[in-house]
Amino acid sequence: MITLESYQQTYAYDTGNNLTNLSHQANSNTWQQTLTIHPNNNHGTETQQSTSDFDANGNLLTLNNIGTLHWHYNNTLNQLTKTDKSNTTEYYVYDYQGNRVRSVVESNNQVQSQRDYLPLLDISTNQAKQQTNTLHIGTHILSEN
Repeated sequence: MITLESYQQTYAYDTGNNLTNLSHQANSNTWQQTLTIHPNNNHGTETQQSTSDFDANGNLLTLNNIGTLHWHYNNTLNQLTKTDKSNTTEYYVYDYQGNRVRSVVESNNQVQSQRDYLPLLDISTNQAKQQTNTLHIGTHILSEN
């Protein structure tokens, strides 16, 4: 069963408005991610923690205490392999405009949940609980005569 809990995230930026620090605090898990920015441009650089924090396009490859990120050729997130949950991977699918249209969570080579993002509609399915949720997103317009 998934338990929700309150958390606080704090962000720090340099003078060029580049993200330099992300801190996550919750009762169950606290972690911090520090990003080093190259002094002559706004690209992330390698740190002492790892020699491969970013790919050639500047995409972050690891999030401390969360997992490993894999990117498509067009810099959209392809998958997240979680380190805190063994054998759990999230996959992401995009349309031709780069909008995320589907996400799938697999654990031990079995689909656990999936979410389809449609215009004004968000459908999520949890195979383990055999339940489907549909969220209608839109604007209600009221008029007075």
